[in-house]
Amino acid sequence: MSTYKPESAVLYDGNHGSGSIRKPRPYDLPITPFTSSQFHFEKGQFTAEASTLGIKPAAMPFVRLFSDACDVGIAIKSDKTGQVVRYYLKNIEWKYSTGTHVDDEVVAWHFRPVDRDCHNEGTRRTRVVILND
Repeated sequence: MSTYKPESAVLYDGNHGSGSIRKPRPYDLPITPFTSSQFHFEKGQFTAEASTLGIKPAAMPFVRLFSDACDVGIAIKSDKTGQVVRYYLKNIEWKYSTGTHVDDEVVAWHFRPVDRDCHNEGTRRTRVVILND
């Protein structure tokens, strides 16, 4: 089982499973993808608990995606096709226990696919949810 290790990030290769490899743009940053087998996939949504992905408590499950923007996200590599798709952070779901930020807790991180990585409409409709367990 692979774990999230930003210090060992590899350059995103953009393999779309069709035998062609898209060269990364100069502003694509290195990212180590999770594998699709680390997620439960149902109805277009990848779901996993942070601990299952090797994310330590209080750590963020994402890295910066581009050098020229502040977007953060993750990447998932398909076990079937080898295609890597990056997902940007769309929303953080919070649990407000007392109404103060001190006691707030992250429930889940919600991600959407980066348009440039979508090779078909099915990929474009996928979503990722990482639960903060």
